[in-house]
Amino acid sequence: MNNPTIKKPLHPLEINDWLTGALYGNQRKKSQYVYCIHGDESLGSIATKLAGKQVPNDESYCYEKEIDWKKLALFNYGTSDPPEINWYLSNFNGCKKIDSSGSNFILSSNDINPYLWIPVSNSFFAGKTGTPMTIVLDTPDIVTNTFFEDVSGKKIDNIGKEKQVYLIVETQNSIGNKIDIDLSDIKRALEYDGNRLEENILQNVEITSDKMRLKLDLK
Repeated sequence: MNNPTIKKPLHPLEINDWLTGALYGNQRKKSQYVYCIHGDESLGSIATKLAGKQVPNDESYCYEKEIDWKKLALFNYGTSDPPEINWYLSNFNGCKKIDSSGSNFILSSNDINPYLWIPVSNSFFAGKTGTPMTIVLDTPDIVTNTFFEDVSGKKIDNIGKEKQVYLIVETQNSIGNKIDIDLSDIKRALEYDGNRLEENILQNVEITSDKMRLKLDLK
């Protein structure tokens, strides 16, 4: 079997920054962003398994939908070049096992550091009936909670025949920031402030209070 091609990056990341999560922002919680390796897994198999799934034991987060092996490599190691990825897998994770092609290391639960950082989104998961509702924000770290209410102020878990709902966005110390809110999982057309939302995405929403109630009309 061939040995993997390994190339040390010109400016490699610091392993302590990767281990502690400093590369991903101080507000990020390790329990939300870390995936522990089970058995033998490749970057590709992990991406396929996790894409769009809910983070275990945390209903407010899900793994990003559009992830593949390249995105996982870039998120963890800042490169998508296979020889450089092999260098990080060997030096950061302590990988020893090689895939069937003999070209790349694969992750194992027996590695020194058997985990990866996974990109996540702040999300609201609906019930199993009605129209599924998922909220994805471009800056999840400043949002503490999101949910929907009907016109009477009652929290709802799914959208049925409602003609109007309110999106509640709760934040902390974030007034003045702007966020994008992806509501594309809602298949009915949405209007906000009298304007039809393109692809059901609210763009450049300015945070004006710690709890905002955004009225949405459904068509």
